[in-house]
This record gives sequence, C-alpha cells and structure tokens, in this order.
Amino acid sequence: MSSNRSGALKAKPGGEIQVHGSWQLVRTLHDAGLVDVYRLLIFPVVVGVGKRLFPEGSMPAAFDVVDRRATADGATYLVLRPREFATGTFTVDDGKESVV
Repeated sequence: MSSNRSGALKAKPGGEIQVHGSWQLVRTLHDAGLVDVYRLLIFPVVVGVGKRLFPEGSMPAAFDVVDRRATADGATYLVLRPREFATGTFTVDDGKESVV
C-alpha cells in the first residue's frame, strides 16, 4: 500500500478498525504504518508451529507498553503503541532503558 493511500485511509472519518486473528492483514496494515495500537493476549501454552506476526527479515519495530495485565487464567494482556525504532547502544538502569 503506498504511503499516499495509507495516509488517505487514516484521514477518513469513522471509528476504529479491529482485526481478530488475521496475521496477514495485520502485517499489511503494520507495514503501511496504519496500526496505532496493538492489543495482544498471550497465552502460556505451546501449540507447535504457527504463523509469526513478524517473521525473520521483517523491518525492525519498537513499541511502548501502554498497559499490561495478567488474567486469572495466566494469560497476559498487552497494549502496545508503535514508536520510532532507534539504533545504538542501550543500557537498562533500575528497569529504565537509556541510550548510551
């Protein structure tokens, strides 16, 4: 999707678009810069081979954690907001990331 078309799509009025279970659509929207927020449920199970949202060779991406919770059944709920990806050397001091 070209950046002109993706910008036009975001500029249209209306509510949010939710995607449930379509890794192909999410990847297409992500690559076009159209995802404002990811809301993920991560379950503590291994079911074998499956599709990856970000496969090997994907463009690097960075996210801010907006919210996180554990459910009573042990799943983790994450709300992630994409942010600019930065390269360089990083350290973690008292749980906070710093650029060196």
